[in-house]
Amino acid sequence: MQRWTALVFLGLVALAALLLVTSRPAPGGASPIALSAPASSSSSPSVLIVAPTTLPAPALPLSLETGNLPTFTEGPAENADAGATLPDGAPVPSLASDAPETVRFGVILVTYRGAQGAPRDAKTREDALTLATQLATDAKEDFAGAARRGDVGYEDAGAIQRGVLEPGPEHTLFSLKVGEVGAPVDSPRGFYVFKRNE
Repeated sequence: MQRWTALVFLGLVALAALLLVTSRPAPGGASPIALSAPASSSSSPSVLIVAPTTLPAPALPLSLETGNLPTFTEGPAENADAGATLPDGAPVPSLASDAPETVRFGVILVTYRGAQGAPRDAKTREDALTLATQLATDAKEDFAGAARRGDVGYEDAGAIQRGVLEPGPEHTLFSLKVGEVGAPVDSPRGFYVFKRNE
């Protein structure tokens, strides 16, 4: 009896693996979509039709991992330790006891060569810092306009909890007052300019 149970279990695992493999999108964006035919008044079961279709790419919110950039570098980031210190290189202190647990924020990301997710033709680190510094200054007057000039920018990127970002960017964001725009802060993905919305 145990042998039969084991065979049935292995058969179910194989079937699940087959379904998983066949349900993955095909190269080029085609994706199988299951559609049910309308049920008729007869007692026959409805028909399941599987047809390939091309789905539009979803409009994703800011991905703090890679952003929405066209081409990416491969391999590990050259600046993997970025974000471990404050912008001036000082160690990151603990957040104030009254720092919020969650904030709503806007963000501008300026990538540079060697950063995670940076395009192959990204700016040098120095040029990226110059641009991020200018955007931070401009963002104090018009955050939306400055966000459009960054590599990735969102006037409202949503809410984020403490513990998600690296220490430097987290300290910068969670130390801002509501409505305040911070100075550029380095991260493994490039320079962030944050605005605390709530």
